[in-house]
Amino acid sequence: MRNVGSFLVCTLYILINYYIGYRAFIFAESSFNIAISILITILIGILTIMTISTYLLSSRNVGLIVGKLGSYWMGVSLLTFIFLLIVRLLNKAISGIGFTSISNSYEFIIALIIVVIIFTIGVYNNSKIKVKDYN
Repeated sequence: MRNVGSFLVCTLYILINYYIGYRAFIFAESSFNIAISILITILIGILTIMTISTYLLSSRNVGLIVGKLGSYWMGVSLLTFIFLLIVRLLNKAISGIGFTSISNSYEFIIALIIVVIIFTIGVYNNSKIKVKDYN
């Protein structure tokens, strides 16, 4: 049963990262040249593979850098996916009322700014947490 669950989680995670990669590619293609777009897509693919290898090989020593980057990328990608959907839904609702909708590039930028703010606050507050040792 664990294999089926792992397969479903990995498939869903790959689809989420494909969506993020697609939106990043569209944004980079409209803002930069095609080489930057391909580079961003390859980077997202590598980070996705690192995350899946960390998840599937958790009992083995995957490596500190691969494990850390994979864990952080999982958080970034899931938050980015959630905020991309929220910004897209808000954009559709605003344009349905009669206001002018924003472009897909701006949707992507708004979602990334929200994710960067959340991660910056998280990293800053992470150093302030005091853990009491009970041993």
